[in-house]
This record gives sequence, structure tokens and C-alpha cells, in this order.
Amino acid sequence: MPQVTKFKRAWLSRRDDNGDELNLWLKQGSKETTFQCTLCKTSDLDCANQGYSAIYQHMNTKNHKANKNSLKDNSLLAIRTLKPQTVSIANDNNSGILVIDNSQKSTLLPFNDQIT
Repeated sequence: MPQVTKFKRAWLSRRDDNGDELNLWLKQGSKETTFQCTLCKTSDLDCANQGYSAIYQHMNTKNHKANKNSLKDNSLLAIRTLKPQTVSIANDNNSGILVIDNSQKSTLLPFNDQIT
């Protein structure tokens, strides 16, 4: 019977081809034999059979490379809000703070400001 490979914490300190540590985007999945890419927002990916090769294979996909380049370049991404928001003016000592409804417009956020 073949041996099952478990996720190894030592993989987090490895570096990719650009010299960046994998702990920037790699984390253990919900099982001992899975991992997740927080950059690509993947569900559990299996490393039981291939071990680290499964992680290496994922980080060389076009999607992962594009997401990593967006992170490095701090690119702006258009985000459409899903829930309607309200327009209101807060009058705290006549300061007049305006809150703008952007439920029908795209909002540009720097990649680093997008947190899930």
C-alpha cells in the first residue's frame, strides 16, 4: 500500500521561483493531506499522492501566476458591491460626513485592501 503524504509545515518556508516564501499564500487545508491557496481562494487541494509536487504544480498554473502578479503590482481590481447601501449625511457638530451609495457602480480597491 502506498504511503500517504501529509501536509508539512516546512513547506511554508520554501520559496517559489521568484524567491518569495510560500507562506504568503499557502496554508494547510481542512485535512492533513490537503492544502489551500489563499491567493487563488481555492478549496482544499490534495497533496496525499504527489506531496510537494502538487503545490509546485498549482503555483505554476496561469491563474496563480496572474494572481501573484496582481498582488506584487498592487493592481487595482474593480469590485461590484452586492448589497445596496444607503446615502446619508452624518451631522456630528456640523461636520457633514457624506456616505455615498455605490450599489450600482464599480469600486476600485487596491489588491491589498481586499480582505476576505
